[in-house]
Amino acid sequence: MRTSNVSGETTRQRPITPLAPTSVVAREAIIAAVLVTGLMAVVAPADFGGSLNPHPGWVVVFLLAARYGSRGLALALAATGGTLAVAAVCVGNGLGIANASLAAPVDRTALAGLGAATASAANVGALTLSVLVAWVASLHERRTTGLVRQVSELAQHHSEETASLARLKDAVGEVRARADRLEHSISFLRHAADRLEGRDPVAGAEAALDLAMARSGARAGMVQLVERGQLRTIAWRGAWSETSPVPPDLMMMDRTASTAMANAAMVRSADVAGAGPDDSDIATPIRNLAGDFIGVMALRGVALDSMGAAGPHDIELIASWCGKSLRAERAERRTRSTDVAHAVLATLSAVDALPLLRIVR
Repeated sequence: MRTSNVSGETTRQRPITPLAPTSVVAREAIIAAVLVTGLMAVVAPADFGGSLNPHPGWVVVFLLAARYGSRGLALALAATGGTLAVAAVCVGNGLGIANASLAAPVDRTALAGLGAATASAANVGALTLSVLVAWVASLHERRTTGLVRQVSELAQHHSEETASLARLKDAVGEVRARADRLEHSISFLRHAADRLEGRDPVAGAEAALDLAMARSGARAGMVQLVERGQLRTIAWRGAWSETSPVPPDLMMMDRTASTAMANAAMVRSADVAGAGPDDSDIATPIRNLAGDFIGVMALRGVALDSMGAAGPHDIELIASWCGKSLRAERAERRTRSTDVAHAVLATLSAVDALPLLRIVR
């Protein structure tokens, strides 16, 4: 029984039954002929039904001819005639009869009865009718064979189309999943761009870290700014280490970040002598508009072999975006400081507090 799965529903198809093989037809013909012969041996043992017109054996011929066509006709005639003839000869030879002297009369009577039965007009008509029945049945059999072949081809096409439909559904699901991931990626990039263009330096640094970690597959990352010759952490993402999930405020022992600060260029831990598991895997400088070094972006847990040739360039590009966000905040901070100083001086001048200014100075 064939099964097909379309849209999550299982459809069962009935098996296609082929035409009966010739061996099956022959077996049925022999069994039916034996039954008719046995019946005739009981009802008319003298001539095995030869005196009956038409002979009851034609029932077997009609049934098999109607069921199997020309094959049934031929095999039924052969089986029925042969069985009756063999039975008549066996009875005439004395098989199954206690008195052997009765064998010859029974033989002559049985064979004579069978010969008369085949020569009667009723039996000739039965033969003609059975041939017509077999011809019609053969036509139906050939038509059935053609229909079975067509149904088999249609079933095969259906199976192939079902498999194609399943593959198409898988492809549609994959495309839909990719579209969802692309939509999420666009939303992620839009959110990161908004934070990079904002006025919050911590939010901008965190957005840069999100982009860098997504691009490199890093486990953790941090952004540090140079203050009084030291690197001070202003933003971080991920667990920095097992002993210290949060990176320290001042990083004095990270050889990779220190080398990037000293060389003002991207550095990998593999290129730093003495770098260990407590150092960053990759560090890149952050520059201002004038190109001066103002900080460093450090990443840890990076699979350097899987980044490819474009990976380091992308990390440097993200660091430059982070530098723009930090530069804008620094300029705004300087502007606010200047405005506050001017406001204080104006207030002190208004209250004539010059002696106090001298003391403060």
